Amino acid sequence: MKATVKHLLTPLLFVASAGFVAQAQAVAIDFTGRTATLNDGSTGVTNNNLVFQDVASFEDQGFKMEFVFASTPTAFASIVGDYYSTGNDVIHFHWDDGSFGEVTELRISRVDGALFDLGGFQVK
Repeated sequence: MKATVKHLLTPLLFVASAGFVAQAQAVAIDFTGRTATLNDGSTGVTNNNLVFQDVASFEDQGFKMEFVFASTPTAFASIVGDYYSTGNDVIHFHWDDGSFGEVTELRISRVDGALFDLGGFQVK
């Protein structure tokens, strides 16, 4: 999977259930109107127009996606926003084994720290 998932082009659908709740709840992550935190501590909000490079983490719908780097990342290692200039926000990053990136892991957690079951995701 590491070699084939270089970027996610459109919304992800995370299927998550908290704790021991039997009923799964789907959460749509669409990357627009949400907060990107950069490695220097500054933040920005995606809007289908801006591009944020050197991203440390991204929060959407109560979930946090954190980039883990092998070393000091280049700005091009992790990007959130309208990367393809199509009016559609995406998350884009480069693995450590490639030419541009130092990303070794993408951690997904709940912002409130609660447990959840990532039963899968769907790229649309």
